[in-house]
Amino acid sequence: MSPPSKSFKGKAASTSSAGHPTTSSSALDATATPTARKPKNRPAILKSGNSQASNKPVLEPGQEPPPPPLFPVGYKTPISLLNERCQKSSFGKPAIASKQLASGLWTATVTLHRSHPNTKDHESVYMRPPPPPSPIAIEKPTALEARHWGALYALFRFSNHLRLNIQLPPTTRDYWAALEHEKKQSDKYKDWYWSTTPFEAQAEREKEAASRQGASGAERGSGAGAAGVAHGGAHASGSTSSSSHSKPAVLSKAWTSAPEVKMPSTLRDLVEETIRSLMPSNSSNNASGAATPLGSTQDHSDDEDGQDPRNAVPLPTVEEQAAADELVQLGFRKGYVSTALAYVLRARHQVSNASSDPLLKSLASQPFKSALLSYLHLHVSEDDLPASFRSSKPADSNARIATSHGSDALGKLWKAQALAKDVGIPVPMAEKLLEECSGEEGKVVELLTRKLNGWGQAFEIDEDDEIDLEQVARLSDDHVKQGWTWPLTADERKELQDRRKAELMGLEGIFGDRFRKTDLGCEILVSSLKPRRQAAAPKEQVILRILFHPASFYPSPSADPGTSSPYLPTFYVYSSTLPAFIRLYLTSLIAQQFVVEPHGAEWRDLAHAGYGGVVAEMATFLQENWDRAVDHPPDSRMVLSKLLGSARSMRPGQATPRADKSNKSLNFFRGRGPSSFFVSPAQQAELVRYWTGTMQKPAYADMMAVRSKLPAFDMKHRIVDLVSSNRVVIVSGETGSGKTTQVPSFILDDAIAKGQAGSINIIVTQPRRISAIGVATRVAAERLEDINDVSSRKLIGYAIRGERKASKDCRMIFCTTGVVLARLSRGGDADLAEISHIFIDEVHERSVDSDFLLLELRDLLKRNLKIKVVLMSATINQKQFSDYYGGAPCIEIPGFTHPVQDHYLEDIVPHLRKFSPAGKPTRKATQAQLDRMRESFISQGVENERHLSMLETLTRSERIDFGLVGATVAYCLEQSRDVGGDVLVFMTGVLEIKNAVKAIESAISSSDRVEVFHLHANLTSAEQTSVFRKTKADHRKVVVATNVAETSITIDGIVYVVDSGRVKENQFDPDTSVTKLVEVWTSKASSKQRRGRAGRTRPGQCFKLFSHYTEETAMANHPTPEMVRIPLESLCLQIKAMRADEDVTTFLAKALNPPDVRAIDSAGATLLLLGAIEEGGGTKSRLTPLGMHLAMLPLDLRLGKMLVLAAIFKCLDPILTVAAFLSSKSLFNVPFEKRDEAQKARSMYYTGRSDLLSDIKGFEGCIAARNDGGHAGLRAYAENVGKSPLARAQTCEANAAFSVTSSLQNFISLATFRDVLQLRTEYLHALSDVGFIPFRTQASNESLNTNAKNENLLKAIIFAGTARLVKVKLPPALFDKGASGAIERDRESKEVKYFERDGRVFLHPGSLLFTETRFSSPFVTYFAKHVTTKPFLRDVTEVPLYGVLLFGERVNVELDKGVTVGTDGWVMMRAWPRIGVLVNSLRRLFDADLEAMIESPPDLEGGASPAVDAMLALLERDGGLY
Repeated sequence: MSPPSKSFKGKAASTSSAGHPTTSSSALDATATPTARKPKNRPAILKSGNSQASNKPVLEPGQEPPPPPLFPVGYKTPISLLNERCQKSSFGKPAIASKQLASGLWTATVTLHRSHPNTKDHESVYMRPPPPPSPIAIEKPTALEARHWGALYALFRFSNHLRLNIQLPPTTRDYWAALEHEKKQSDKYKDWYWSTTPFEAQAEREKEAASRQGASGAERGSGAGAAGVAHGGAHASGSTSSSSHSKPAVLSKAWTSAPEVKMPSTLRDLVEETIRSLMPSNSSNNASGAATPLGSTQDHSDDEDGQDPRNAVPLPTVEEQAAADELVQLGFRKGYVSTALAYVLRARHQVSNASSDPLLKSLASQPFKSALLSYLHLHVSEDDLPASFRSSKPADSNARIATSHGSDALGKLWKAQALAKDVGIPVPMAEKLLEECSGEEGKVVELLTRKLNGWGQAFEIDEDDEIDLEQVARLSDDHVKQGWTWPLTADERKELQDRRKAELMGLEGIFGDRFRKTDLGCEILVSSLKPRRQAAAPKEQVILRILFHPASFYPSPSADPGTSSPYLPTFYVYSSTLPAFIRLYLTSLIAQQFVVEPHGAEWRDLAHAGYGGVVAEMATFLQENWDRAVDHPPDSRMVLSKLLGSARSMRPGQATPRADKSNKSLNFFRGRGPSSFFVSPAQQAELVRYWTGTMQKPAYADMMAVRSKLPAFDMKHRIVDLVSSNRVVIVSGETGSGKTTQVPSFILDDAIAKGQAGSINIIVTQPRRISAIGVATRVAAERLEDINDVSSRKLIGYAIRGERKASKDCRMIFCTTGVVLARLSRGGDADLAEISHIFIDEVHERSVDSDFLLLELRDLLKRNLKIKVVLMSATINQKQFSDYYGGAPCIEIPGFTHPVQDHYLEDIVPHLRKFSPAGKPTRKATQAQLDRMRESFISQGVENERHLSMLETLTRSERIDFGLVGATVAYCLEQSRDVGGDVLVFMTGVLEIKNAVKAIESAISSSDRVEVFHLHANLTSAEQTSVFRKTKADHRKVVVATNVAETSITIDGIVYVVDSGRVKENQFDPDTSVTKLVEVWTSKASSKQRRGRAGRTRPGQCFKLFSHYTEETAMANHPTPEMVRIPLESLCLQIKAMRADEDVTTFLAKALNPPDVRAIDSAGATLLLLGAIEEGGGTKSRLTPLGMHLAMLPLDLRLGKMLVLAAIFKCLDPILTVAAFLSSKSLFNVPFEKRDEAQKARSMYYTGRSDLLSDIKGFEGCIAARNDGGHAGLRAYAENVGKSPLARAQTCEANAAFSVTSSLQNFISLATFRDVLQLRTEYLHALSDVGFIPFRTQASNESLNTNAKNENLLKAIIFAGTARLVKVKLPPALFDKGASGAIERDRESKEVKYFERDGRVFLHPGSLLFTETRFSSPFVTYFAKHVTTKPFLRDVTEVPLYGVLLFGERVNVELDKGVTVGTDGWVMMRAWPRIGVLVNSLRRLFDADLEAMIESPPDLEGGASPAVDAMLALLERDGGLY
C-alpha cells in the first residue's frame, strides 16, 4: 500500500511532532501506511546563525537574485538564540510550528521539551502567543518570519530576566519591548506566565488546579490527525498542551528513587491471555451494549423474567455509581465503565452467594473503585486506555529490530510492523499472513476480513442472526485464493480499470471532500467532524479504506450469481484515535453484512452486477453504526477469538482427571456414615458369635493367663464402672501396669458381653506412629488377631498418617494425636459423632498436639453428649487434669516392674578400659562449677585422675559420644554373657542411631552373636514390627531407638537400657524466628520412663550415660509444656483449620496452660506475613489456601511454605537442600584462626548473589565426590587439600581427582553434610505423607525438578519462606574517562547500605555478599539476624522484583506512580498500574490452584497450571527481555 497522494481541504489539521496543529496536511494525511519507507537524509543545519560565505553565487542570464537576508549579518537570530538558551538550561531542542491564519498571514507556536532531572520522565510546555488585538500577537507575511517571532516570544517567556535584546537583530527589539510592557501590566496571578522556570511553574499550577477541583477529567490522548485542545482566555492558551491527566504526576523523591518494574509486551500478552482465559465468561456479566448486536440496548437493570437470580445484576448504590462516573471523567469510555460496573456488581452478588471463583472473590474484596479499575485494566486494550493510564515505552520496543539480522529480514519486519499498525493486527500475525500471501498486502487484507468472521471454519450461529451459510461457504478463504490465480487479459484489465474509475467518480460525488483517491484505491472519512464529547475531548477519526490491489477483481460481474461467489471490495477500517480491536471489530461487522439480512442480499446483488455501489453502501452503514461500537466497545476476546483461535484452559478448582492422590491418612474416617459403627441387630449377633468363638480357643486362654498377671487386670471392674458412670476419667498407672493395652480392652470386652458391641467405637491416641502400631499389634494379638493379615484382623486396627490397617468391623482403632486432629479439622466429623470413647495416652508429655486435643475435647463434650474421654499416663499431675475437666474422677493402677539397678557415668567409665572421649569439651564452665563437678565425682567414689578428667570432658560435652555408647553396650553384653538379655539404647535421631550402630558393631566382640536393630518413626511398618520379633536361638538383640520406645511399647526380652540422657525437642531460635529440633538433656520424668523399659520381664539394669551432677543441675523434673515454650504459628494454623471463625486468643485462653497473649499476637502477625491467613480479620482471620496446605505439614511454617512452592513450581531438590541448611549448622567450618582461608574456600562456590544458593553448590560438590569416590572421596573433598572445589565437583575421577595440587582447603563439615542429608529425607517424607508428592519419590526425580536451574525462581521461593525484605541502597554511579569513552568507577562494599523497616542493618562478614557492590535488584532477604554491636544479617539472598510482587505482601496500585507492597508503603516500585493489576490477578489464580490441590495434589506427569506458567515466565528474567 502506498501513502495517500492527496489531502482533504479544509478538514481537521494533523499534529506536528510536538502534538500541535500544523497546516501541512489534513487528518487523513497524518495516517501511517503499511508500506515501509527508508527515511530521507536530513539536510545539514547551521547552528550559529546566518552563513557568512565570502563567495557570492554567480547568476545565470535571466536568473532572479535571491531575496535579501531576513536579518543583518553580525546578530544572532531569534531561533539560534532560543536553541542556545535551551541548551544552557538543559532543555531539549524546541519545536517551532508555523500556521497560516484565515487572513493569509502566519503565526507560530513553540513547544519546550526536557527530561525531568529526577524521574527522567519527558515533560513539555506549549507556548502560543495570544491572538489579535493583543499587542504581542504574531501575524507575519511569511512562515519563516512567524517562526523567528515565535522563537522570540518563547525566549522572553523564560529568559526575561536577561538582557538578550542586545544580542538580537534591531528589527526584533520592538517586539521584545512590547513583551516587557505586557509583563509589567500583568496581574500578580499571572506570574506563572513569565516564570523563568516554566516546567516547575506548570507543575505547580497543575497541582493547584487539582487541589481546587479534585480529580479532574482526563482528556483522551489523540493520535496523529487529532486536533489540539482549545484553551480559553487570552493568555491561558499558552500554558500547556495537555491536561493534568495527560502526563504523570510530579513524583516525590521516594518514588523517583524507587526501582522500576517492567513487563515486556510478550510477557504481558501471555499474562493477560492467561488471566482472561481463566476469568468467568463475560456473557453472564454483560453490560450495556457490550458485545451485543448493533442497534440493541441494554443496561444493568434489564434482567429478563425467568433469569437465574444468581446472575442478576443488582442496582448500584449512589456511591458506586459515583465511582463509575468518576472513571468516565478520567477518560474511560462509557461502555467500558458500564461493563465493568455490571461485572463487579454481579461478582459481589455471586460471592455473597458462595461463589468460589478466585477472580470474582478478588473483585468483591477490593474497594469498589479499585475493583472497577482492575476489571478495566484487564479488559481494555492498552491503546484505548486514558493517557494517564497508559504505559511508557515498553521494555521490548526495540528488541525485535535489535535482534533482526540482515537487510531482508529487517525490511520484512518493517513491512509487517507498518501493516500491523495500519490494520490493527498483532505483528506476528502480520508476518505470518505476509508470508502466506507472498508479501502482497492487498491479499493479506482480503484474507483478514474472512478470518475475522471465521468464514471457512466451524461457524457459530447466533439465534438472532439470519446467516446464509451457503454464502458463507462461497466467501471462504479457499474461494478467494482460487480467484487470485485467474489471469486477466489486457482488455479485461482495461475494462476493470474503467469500472473502478466510474466507481470512484460516484463515490466522490456522494461523499464530496470526505472522499479522496489514493495510490491503491480510495479512503472515505465516515466519522463526524464535530467533537462527539465535551469541548476538551478530541475528535474520533474513522476511515474506510478500499484497496484495488492486483489480485482484486472488484468491481466485476459474476459468471453465475446463483452459484458463483461475488467479487467483494478489499477493505479495512482505519483510525488514528481508536484502538486496534475496535477497528477490527468494525471491519468484521461490515464483512458480516454480506451474509446477514437486511443488507446481505442487496449487497451481494450489487457485487454480482459488477457496476459498483457496494463501497457506498459499506461507507453509509459504517457511518451510521460506528459510534455505537465506540460507545459500547465489544469484548476484545470476542473480536480476536476467530482470528487467533480461542485458548481453552481448565479453570482453577476444576476437577482434573487423575488418580486419587489425596491424603491417605484421612481415609480411615472418609466415607463412613453412622451406620458404619452402629450396626444392625444381625451384625450385633454376628459380633457376639465371633467373640464367643474366640474366647473358646485354647490360645485365648493362654493369652488371658498372661493378661491376668498385669496389675490393671485386678482393677477391671472398677475401671469399667468408673468409665460407664462418668464422662471423663483419669487413669494413672506406673510402667508395666498394663494401662495402655488393657484399659481400652476392658471397655470393649464389657460392651460385647452386654450385647452392645455394635454401638461402641473406640479411638486410642498415641504420641508417636511406632507406639500406635506397636500397641495395636499387641492388643490384636491378645484377641488372636494378626493386624498385618487382612483375613485375620477384625476388631482392632490402626491408622497413622499415610497408612491404615483396619477392617470394616473394627471397634477399636489406635492412631496418632495428629490423625485425630486431622479428623476434627478436615475429616467431616468435627463432633466425633461416630465415636463412643476416646482414650488419650501419655498426656503427661504435654506436646502442643496433645494439649490442643485436650482443649478441643473439653469443648466437644458440650456438643457430643454421648462420647466419653479417658486420659492415661504413667506419670501424671492428676489434680491439674481433674480440675481442668471439672473434677473428673481419678484412678491409679499400681505398677509391676522388677527391680532395676542404675549405673551412672561415674560407675561406667572406670570399667571402660579402651575408651577415651572424642573431642574437647563444648560447654564452658567456671572454675567454681568445675570444682563442684569434681567434688560430685569424688563423692561417688571416683578417685583416679584419668577417670576424673574423662568424666569432666563427657559432662561438659553437648554432643553424644558414640564411642562411649559402643563401649558401654560392649561392656553390658560382656558382663551379662552368662545370663543373657537384650539391650535397648536410646538415641536422639536417625543420624545418631546410624552412628551409634556403627560404634556398637565396631566395639562388640566377634564372638558375641548379636543382631542390631534400628527403631524410629521413619521406618516402614514392616521394619518397625521386625523389632518385636524374637531373635534366633543363642542370639541377642540390641535395639537402638529414638524416644519412640520410651512409652507405651514393650519389646520382649529387654533387660538392659543404655540411656544417652539426650532428646531432640522443638525450640524457638530468636535469631532466625524458626522452630528447630535441638538436642537437649531429657527430663527426669522421661529418664524414669526409659529406665522402666528394663524391668518389664525380669530384674534389669540401666546404664545412664550422664553423671549425678548432670541429673541434678541440667535435667528438669518434668518436661515444660510445649505450648508455652515454642512459637504458636503452627498451633494457630491448626486452630484455624478446625475452627475457621474462632478467635484464637479467646480459644487458647481456655488451654490447660494458656500461652502468653503476646505470643499469640506474634504468631498471627507471622501467619499474615507468610500469607497463611487472610488480611483484616486479626485473630479471627480465615486460612488462605496456602495456610490450609501448611496446616497439614508437620514442619516449621517458613520451611513448609518453601517446600510447598518448590513442589508446585518443580524445583524441589535445591529447595529441600535450602530448608535443610536453615535447620542445621553451617556447611562450612570456620576455624577462628583460619577464617580468611575458610571464607576464601566458600567463596569459590559463590553464585547468584546468594549465600544459600552458593552453599547448594558446595553440597552438590560433596554429592559428586561421594558418588565418584565413595566415603573416602567425600572425606578427601571435604577436608583435605586439593583442586579448587568447583573443579573437583565437576571433574572428580576416582582418587586422581583428589590429588594434592594446591594449599586450599574446602572447610566442609561432614557432620553438617550428614545432617542435611537426613533432614532432606525427613522433609521429603513430610510432603509425601500429606499426599503432596507420591510415596517413595526421590528428591532428584526429574519431574519434580523441571525448573531447578531457574535461579530467580529459587530466590523468589527463598524469599517467600523468609518473608523478610531488606532494601539495598547503592551509591551514585561515578564515571572516569577512558580511551573508548566513559567507564563506570568500581564501588566499594562499604558504600553499599542496607535498610529494614526499623532502620539500618549490616551484612555479617561471613556472608558471601559482604563484598558485593553490584545488584540486579535493590532487595535482599535473609534468614538469621544476630544483634551484637550492630544488627548483622546471615544467609542473605538477592530477591528479584517479581519475587517481591508475586510472593510478598499485598500489592497496592498507586495511579500515576506505581505499586506498593504491604500496608505501610515502605516498599515502592515505579510501574505501569496495569502491571499491579495483572500481578494481583495472577496471585488470585495461584491461590485457586492451591485450593484445588488440597483435594487433588499436583500431578507430576502433567504440565503446570496456566497461572504457574505465567509466574515462571515473569520470574525467569525478572520481567526482562527474551
